[in-house]
Amino acid sequence: MTKVQGKNKQHRVATSKKMANRGLFVVLSSFRVISWRWLVVTSVVSVIGLALLQVPRFLQQFPIETVEIEGTLQFVDRIALKAVVSAHTDSDNKRNYFNIDLAQLRSDTQALPWVESVDVRKVWPNTLQIIIEERVAIAIWQDTQLISHKGDLFYPEKMLESTALPRLYGPSDKARYIMDNFHQMSNVLRRTQLRITDLKLADRLAWRLKLNNQIEVMIDKEQGVEKLLRFVDLYAQLIEKQYKITEKKIAKVDLRYSNGIAVTWDDA
Repeated sequence: MTKVQGKNKQHRVATSKKMANRGLFVVLSSFRVISWRWLVVTSVVSVIGLALLQVPRFLQQFPIETVEIEGTLQFVDRIALKAVVSAHTDSDNKRNYFNIDLAQLRSDTQALPWVESVDVRKVWPNTLQIIIEERVAIAIWQDTQLISHKGDLFYPEKMLESTALPRLYGPSDKARYIMDNFHQMSNVLRRTQLRITDLKLADRLAWRLKLNNQIEVMIDKEQGVEKLLRFVDLYAQLIEKQYKITEKKIAKVDLRYSNGIAVTWDDA
């Protein structure tokens, strides 16, 4: 009886040793797998890190070497334009073909006074195209600004030296409205070869025009273009009468009447 128990005990001890050895083998095998995976991950991360460190050096091989500026530029300050472009393409600022900020470059160029619109493009491998549309100044606004053909107000660094531009006056929030009426009235007067040199929207919403022959014209806001057409139709008769009255000339014409016009004569 005692010997049987001893054998069983020895058998249990042997079995426990086998299980312990098997467990140790499993642990060692798992450790080897984990170590191998960790080694692979570490190697991959190292390779990626080294590659990333080489990216700046790689990108330096593609600087912006050529800048092409397209568009008819008469008034855009080329020195200011060059400064804006250089700030975005200078290799000292680590700008290159791949990381140049086209949107910011477009915005900074658009901010220049005479620039109407800008389109910026990259051309592989080292060229930058900047296409600029220059503002077209139609008139001088309030003696201090210019107004474009689209009715936009802008402050140039220097006012145009030419005095041929007409002068427009009125509330700033009605700049586009005044510009639209200026175009319409100019088209009407073109039949007589007259031009508007001054146009003002007065406080009572009446138009005050000064023409290139020094005649002043008053028109109320209502049916302004139609009433100016009336003046154009009668202009030839007025000039004929002016020639007959040689000591007088037309000074003012008031069109603020439902029927007819009022003419003020002045000494020649």
